[in-house]
Amino acid sequence: MHFEGNLPAKLPSAGTTIFATMSALAREHNAINLAQGFPDFACAPRLIELVEKAMREGHNQYAPMPGAPALREQVAILAEQRYSAVYNPETEVTIVPGATLGLYACISAVVKEDDEVIIVEPAYDSYIPAVEMNGGKAVFHKLKPPNYQVDWQEMRKLINYRTRMIIINTPHNPTGGMAGPAMLAAIVELARKHDLTIISDEVWEEVITGDAPHVSPFTLAPERTIKIGSAGKLLALTGWKVGWVVAEAALAERVAQVHQYLTFTTAPPLQTAVAAGLALHRQHDRAHAVEAAGQPFVGHAVAHFGHIGQPDRGAVAVGHHQIGEGGGIEQAAVVADRVGALGGVEGA
Repeated sequence: MHFEGNLPAKLPSAGTTIFATMSALAREHNAINLAQGFPDFACAPRLIELVEKAMREGHNQYAPMPGAPALREQVAILAEQRYSAVYNPETEVTIVPGATLGLYACISAVVKEDDEVIIVEPAYDSYIPAVEMNGGKAVFHKLKPPNYQVDWQEMRKLINYRTRMIIINTPHNPTGGMAGPAMLAAIVELARKHDLTIISDEVWEEVITGDAPHVSPFTLAPERTIKIGSAGKLLALTGWKVGWVVAEAALAERVAQVHQYLTFTTAPPLQTAVAAGLALHRQHDRAHAVEAAGQPFVGHAVAHFGHIGQPDRGAVAVGHHQIGEGGGIEQAAVVADRVGALGGVEGA
């Protein structure tokens, strides 16, 4: 059967996702796949038992649209314990079926036709389509090697009367750097001066190697920040697609208005199990232990190509600026062949 109608693509430049391309490269070179953010170990067996228990106890019908109360409460407790940030679980926490959908709901709630959104590159590949699907325009601030820091003079030049939002990712994927207090204070200053909303993608907030704590811009500007979190990275269960959006009540309401017409809710037994998993309160140390165990391998990679990011603060990423000629995919193939692992591709 062949479709004969006129069906213009809403995302004409979209092709195969970079994750599919990089995963294929990993298989070809028998390399460790660091490109797609999932662990190579199982989640805690107790979580599987909790899902079964929740299903047998009847948690199989629609959960409340903002999320199961128990999970919203645990997200708020986690934030208070980690960052001394106080959220109201009833009005400021929304549970979503994965951080990617949460990002889309947040962007849809804020961005209108012809609005501009500043995206710090390298960036997660779902940011741009979400902006464009809502009639917005992505404007890029590219981090440059070897330090991969924001150039504030260049950032300020990107802001005009159309600018609506800045999207940041901390800890940053793929460089591994974390936004420190000075950087966050500068972003908050820009947001307040120009009436911008900040989306802070923090799904890697506990996958760090150093002693420096993760800092969320929400702690500096709760009235302008939408924070995205994920149980997938925290509890090693990416396939469950359970994430959360935390924002000041008025912002949270706008996000919920969009969320209710996308999926309405997230699988109730998974929410119940994740709530119990967060209550166990042991995943922070586990995340650090997992990353620390990978340091000998990272040292081997750095010996070949040097590193980007800040290894004493975030998860180290291997740079390709010392590899040689060729585009991102070609350079990734060299890393996979020589080192035996590959990660995200800048500008791919």
